[in-house]
Amino acid sequence: MDLARKLEQKYSKNQILLLYINTVYFGHSAYGIYAAAQTYFNKTPDRLTLPECAVLVGLLQSPTLYDPSKHPDKLLSRRNEVMYNLVQVDKLSEKEFKKQKNAKLNLVLNKWLGKSFNEYVRIEAENILRQKGMRLNNSQLKIYTTLDSKIQESAEDAVKNQYERFSGNMKNSQIGLVSIEPGTGYIKAMVGCNPSTAPTGLNHATQIKRQAGSAFKPFLYGTLLDEGYTLAYPLDDKPITVDKGLPYEWSPENSSGTFSNKSMTMMSALQNSINAAAAYAIVNLTKVDSVISFAKRMGVNSSIPGVPSIALGTANVSPLELASANAVYASGGYYSQPVCITRIEDKNGQVIYSNYTKKEQVLSPQTAYLLTYGLQKVVDGGTAKVIRQYYKGFAAGKTGTTQNSTDAWFAGYTPELSTTIWVGFDDAKTKLSGGFQYGGSASAPIWGKMMGELTARYKNFGKTNFNKPENILEMQICTDSGELAVKDCPNRVVIPVNSEKIPPECSLHSGKNSRDLEMRGAF
Repeated sequence: MDLARKLEQKYSKNQILLLYINTVYFGHSAYGIYAAAQTYFNKTPDRLTLPECAVLVGLLQSPTLYDPSKHPDKLLSRRNEVMYNLVQVDKLSEKEFKKQKNAKLNLVLNKWLGKSFNEYVRIEAENILRQKGMRLNNSQLKIYTTLDSKIQESAEDAVKNQYERFSGNMKNSQIGLVSIEPGTGYIKAMVGCNPSTAPTGLNHATQIKRQAGSAFKPFLYGTLLDEGYTLAYPLDDKPITVDKGLPYEWSPENSSGTFSNKSMTMMSALQNSINAAAAYAIVNLTKVDSVISFAKRMGVNSSIPGVPSIALGTANVSPLELASANAVYASGGYYSQPVCITRIEDKNGQVIYSNYTKKEQVLSPQTAYLLTYGLQKVVDGGTAKVIRQYYKGFAAGKTGTTQNSTDAWFAGYTPELSTTIWVGFDDAKTKLSGGFQYGGSASAPIWGKMMGELTARYKNFGKTNFNKPENILEMQICTDSGELAVKDCPNRVVIPVNSEKIPPECSLHSGKNSRDLEMRGAF
């Protein structure tokens, strides 16, 4: 009451109404009467008819309850209720009301792309303006964003296509998607919820933090590659127990529930997402703190627990963080903070805010390329091979599935775009089902369909390969030792190696007098 009195002391009732009607939410990402008139009728407010005005006024009570895309009959009844209120206060005759109440809704609902993105921009704009002593609601502004309508439409089409395949309880699952341009940090597309959820609620692309599962493994393998290990280094696929006998004893299992009890190359472990191999690597080859430091350099701001199980993705992260990290690999090692607003101008065209993208090299081009080389194998024949049903261009990425099928991820990228997708439930106790329990079945198809559509929209999309640094050499590596192959190495593979970190000659197969290397460098 005190606030109301103060408002009436400063403003007339018409002024208060004007402030309200210009800022209130009408549904479908429309804030203010102008946006609402455009969204629902493709008109400016001065061209609205009486029934159309009544529709917008009626929506104010509950934009969700009277959403015309879901409840047109309820909205029609609500519109007539609003018009009859005018009869009761002698602003409309009974005769005119009877005539107007039979009018159709005549909605021209525009396909409003990027509803979750628009809400994200609104929040970001409020934060920017607050720092300048301004308020979004009190200003006429032009806000320039990073959204690409073609990428956004492709993302929404792919999400909708996958969501329509869900049945039963899966219809209550949520989807978060965000696409970032490598090298700039520009957010090109965003989907914050499933197609049946209001976009003004929880944004599942930016506001959730969930366990990443195996989508976190690139941080582990990136650490190893940065430390000089090769993609052919052998990792044990055997049972392992950490802190045995203690309350926090850790004995990871493979998704198959079995172990080969053999060693495999780092590249094979990455391609097939072998948990035991990742556990072996973080326990025996590097340090937990080194993996955490690597992830932080890539742009992960979330808290990461200092325990070995992070190798299998027990840390909570957001889709935005994973998309930003993958953009580092795609750009050859450069990190750029995610950006959704490039410029804000006032009504006179004066620039109030301008974002100057700063990119920082946080990873060597060599490590970025080697990790990308390994992640390409995930798409070409590993856990994300389903993508090749929809998209044939260059791509790299990693699936992720958490314990009990709670979260399904795919974090993938091309040289042009880094896109991360999460599928899960707001209640983490609810499991994914119906064949969509895995990152490869729930999230990767969305990525593939989105990228496939972009190849049709953009002539050269997906046709440019990842940049290969000059000091990457193709070398023979012994898969038994992970070191440079010599004459007597029985098992070897040709893989790219950073020439600045060439491993020593194979210690398993090079005798004291053996100097006859089959290969000492590039060939």
